[in-house]
Amino acid sequence: MDSEVDRLETVARKLWGDTWTIQVTRWADGSRQAFAFRSHGLADSDSDDDLYERERLVLDDESSEYLIRREVYRQEDIVDIVDREEDSIGE
Repeated sequence: MDSEVDRLETVARKLWGDTWTIQVTRWADGSRQAFAFRSHGLADSDSDDDLYERERLVLDDESSEYLIRREVYRQEDIVDIVDREEDSIGE
């Protein structure tokens, strides 16, 4: 996974300079996914619709090729947060 993140960083820096983020997700089954992205902010600043636009960079595992996908998405709205205490970890 470290080599994939290094490759993502190299390609993202080449394409976008210093305006990008890398996101790594690890699932309980041991699988992982990593991608780089850069945000373009609101897709239409004149609209009341909260649609955002970003570019996502995904690497091909078996070659040096990559895919850039332009995405329009709606951010999640958190309307309430309830914290609860559980047992301590490692005790």
